[in-house]
Amino acid sequence: MHKALRDWLLPDWARRGNALLRVQLANTSGPRGSLLQVAGCLLAISLGTLLLNAQSSTDANLGARIWRSSYLPLLALQTVTWAVAFVLGGATAGRQRSRKTWDSLRATEAGVALALRMRWLGILLRLRAPIAAILLLRLLYCLGMWVDLSAFGGHHGSMLALQASPPLPDAWLALPLIAATIAALLLLPLCAIGLGAALGILLSVFIRERLFAALAQIFIVSTQVIWVVAGSLHFNFSWLQLPGETQFAWPLVYGALGDWALSLGQLSNLGELWSNVPGGAGLGPALLCLALAAGFAADGLLGLAARLAERRG
Repeated sequence: MHKALRDWLLPDWARRGNALLRVQLANTSGPRGSLLQVAGCLLAISLGTLLLNAQSSTDANLGARIWRSSYLPLLALQTVTWAVAFVLGGATAGRQRSRKTWDSLRATEAGVALALRMRWLGILLRLRAPIAAILLLRLLYCLGMWVDLSAFGGHHGSMLALQASPPLPDAWLALPLIAATIAALLLLPLCAIGLGAALGILLSVFIRERLFAALAQIFIVSTQVIWVVAGSLHFNFSWLQLPGETQFAWPLVYGALGDWALSLGQLSNLGELWSNVPGGAGLGPALLCLALAAGFAADGLLGLAARLAERRG
């Protein structure tokens, strides 16, 4: 039953029975993949040690200590992971052209589309170690939020509902809204990294000249890094002074494209946003919708890259 459900959920190219997928799994489970897994585990353990031994923090609750001690390292890790996924995707078509296999893929029915999807999946498999480290630390954020929610006799959620702007009609609505924020906290980095890899693959097909492709990659990566750094330096709730709907739009856009909702992985930040931004309680579901949209966008970019490759070569 489990295998049947998995085969029903996954497309043909993502099932273990696919020969190309078996090749990808074999290529990523060798010494290089093992080294990446070890490096990711060491990174996760090192950051976990930093979390547990952060004695300099003055925060009283667990969630705040976890967030303050790991925010910048985790922000750097996920930004570098996104950049690596994008650059690896950007080398896809050029590598096939240099091997003289690009034209044969285009001549095969659905060959180029399958090759591009396998390349996208291979990038995610190659980056599984840093992705696992990112998810591990975000799970620690979720643990900290759960511990904070259990404070005050379990009435912390009710307090957030009363402090929201406008106040929530029922206190029980706070929990599903926080749950949506936690789901977005876990899904956004996966969807963003997958979208970055798909964008790189599309760029490799669209721009044939290697020099222009390299310049475009440098520009896009530099823009993303500047956006993340600038947002992290100014994410101190000064945007609360912005007029009207901009108060809601700024944390939504930066949460989705900048630090992928990392700043909202701490209950105090989330409570401050709920109480000061009109409709701020809906930010979690909005970010969750953006995460799902990013997943569909990645699939659309891969389909567009395949069509461009079949037409333009």
